[in-house]
Order: sequence, then structure tokens, then C-alpha cells
Amino acid sequence: MASFTPKVNKVTKTGLRDRLKLAAAFLKEKRFDEALRETNAVLQAEPNSAQALSLLGSIHLKCRRYDEALAACHKALTIDPLSVSACLGVGMAYLRKKDFKQAMAAFENAVKLDPKQPKVYISLGLAMFGQERFDDAIQYFYRALRFSPQTELPYILIARACRKQGRTADAITALEDLIKIRPESFIAHATLASIYLDKKNYEAAEQILNRALEIKGDKPAPAILLSLAELYIETDRLAPAADLLRSLPSAKKILPQKHKLWGDLYSKQNLVREAAEEYRTASLLAAEDDKGDDIEMESLVEAGSTSWEELATTYRAMVGESLLKARKTRN
Repeated sequence: MASFTPKVNKVTKTGLRDRLKLAAAFLKEKRFDEALRETNAVLQAEPNSAQALSLLGSIHLKCRRYDEALAACHKALTIDPLSVSACLGVGMAYLRKKDFKQAMAAFENAVKLDPKQPKVYISLGLAMFGQERFDDAIQYFYRALRFSPQTELPYILIARACRKQGRTADAITALEDLIKIRPESFIAHATLASIYLDKKNYEAAEQILNRALEIKGDKPAPAILLSLAELYIETDRLAPAADLLRSLPSAKKILPQKHKLWGDLYSKQNLVREAAEEYRTASLLAAEDDKGDDIEMESLVEAGSTSWEELATTYRAMVGESLLKARKTRN
């Protein structure tokens, strides 16, 4: 009887490249487990692939595993010292850890490797932004635009830095410049609307929010709907505000703001007890690191130590601080 030799399917270089492309696509779609699986499969076949290691670092960054991201990107750099993506990965991991000195060193190394790459200047600008060196940050963002004038992100970051400095007019100018070259930019309209909301220019804010919804089309836009609900509350259109809030999903990312707006709405209706409860919930959701005791509000009021009006004021202040802190962290 003739012996049978099983056929072994060799993993080709082309096959590995295809898997890396697939992993990158999964990462872009935020399908992190699948991206990790494909990247690890490539590394199992080719453990010294600097490209795969850089991608692994990017996955860990997105999942907030900063030490793992550093390990992967540092290993990529030992294999390919000229890898700009690995340098940026190292810098971003240090930036997230608020180690600005190490982040700057990594980003400056990336500039030396590719001085015409807009991403390196955006990254340097973010490092300056994190240190509240807003003028320096703006200069780096403008430098990024020099090499890629159509890119949205530098304009948005310039606007944010100007807002941090109280330069609202300059922030508006940056966003209007972006809208001129990218009329369908959803993020430009959303950011501009938030500025007009802060300035209490409700007519302009409503016009821009509706334009943002047009741009989104059938796609969900919970952040815009939240802003519209806020605008309706501020302009005493409480019924449509309530309808909008009820229509919004209970997604973790928007829950603190959603409960805060319910609190604002109830305050407008003089329902101070309900407002206090909503502000308290928003405060607890926004302050994720708050490990304090969950005090029962009913017993607190019954003991005569405070009133629902005082509680509403207290919790509204707490949620305001927590949401502001969360926004600073994201920025």
C-alpha cells in the first residue's frame, strides 16, 4: 500500500501581508479582538515583522494597554529603527501615560525620520496641548497643515487650543476655514455648534446642528441630538427636549450628559427632587474613579441635614466638574 504524505500549506509572504491588511481593517472598525487575532497570527509566522509589531502596538493603544503598546513598538524599533509608525506609537503611549518628556523625544525622533509627515506634527502638537502649552501646540498644528492642507484634525485641534485660551473668535475662524474646504465635515459643524451653544447664540447653534444632522443622514448622531436637547432646554422648548432625550440610546458614552440634561429639564419644571436624582446619577457615571460611599439620598433628606433644592445644586455642580474633567481627559 502506497504511503500517504499530507500536503502542508505554507504561509506565503503575500498571505501574511493580506492578514496584516485585514488586521488593520479590523482595527479601523474597532473590532479589536479580531485585529489582535490576525496580528498575532502574522507574528507567530514572522516574529520579527516590524510592521506587525507596530500594528500590535496600535491595537494595544486603542485598548488603553499602554505598557503593552510600548513593549511592541520598542521591539519594532529594535528591528527597524527607521519605522515612523513605531516612533509615533511609542510617543502616543507615553503621551497617554502623561510622560511628556519621553513622548516629545519619540515624536522628535519621528520628525527626523520623516520631516514631511503631518502626523508627526499633530503628535507634537498634542504633546504640547497636554502640557497646556497652547501657543506651541497651535504652531505644530499649522505646520501639519502646511504638508496636508485638506486634513480635518489640525483645524479641529487649533479650534480646541484657541478655546482653551479664551480665543473664541479664532476658534470659530479655524472651523469656518475647515468648512470652506470640507463643507461636509461633520466634526467641524458639531464643534462650531458647541461654541455657539457656549456663547448662548442659540439661533446660530440650531442652524449648524441641523446642518450636522443633514450631513449624517440616516446614520445615528447622539452627540448632536444631545446638543439639540440642551438647546431646546435653554430656549424653554421642554416638550421636544424630552422627546429627544427619550429617543436617545442608553449608551455608556452619552449617559452622564443625558442624565445631566434630564436634571436641567426637571429644574426648569421646578421638579427639584427629580432634578437632584438625575444630577446625582450623572455625577456618579461621569466620575468613574469616584469610589466614595453611595449615600442614600432619601435618608439624608429625612434626617433634615439638607433639602432637595440644596442636593440638586450640589449634584449639578459635581456633574459639571466631572464632565469637564472627562472632556479634558479626552482632549
